[in-house]
Amino acid sequence: MKALSAAVAVLGVVLLVLAGCGLGEKDDTKKANGNKELAQRKERTVKSLEERLAELEKKLEELKTGAEAQGEESKAEFERRKAELDVTIEQVRDMLAEAADVGADGWADFETGLLASVDELEEACDEAAADFE
Repeated sequence: MKALSAAVAVLGVVLLVLAGCGLGEKDDTKKANGNKELAQRKERTVKSLEERLAELEKKLEELKTGAEAQGEESKAEFERRKAELDVTIEQVRDMLAEAADVGADGWADFETGLLASVDELEEACDEAAADFE
């Protein structure tokens, strides 16, 4: 009887250990899936923002032509404003390059800041467009 009780107790411990091992695998799988989803989200965000930057740079080139047609004063003012925008564009490009290194804990804040920077850049380009088109 004691041997049977001891065997049942050992079996119970073994089952608990095995059950715990299975949970660890589920957690690891869940974490791996979460990392994959985060990587895909980062990739989509970066690609989208790179496309937006390319459009802004194209727009700035078109504005340059308009500013040049308005005379030397407009051309000089455009060049001054474009130099300011170029600094912001480079900052955004640097942030895009850093995106891959941002962990899951910091991604939401990083993404928010990145999107805000691009939005501000677009607004500044729109303001320039109003002046030089």
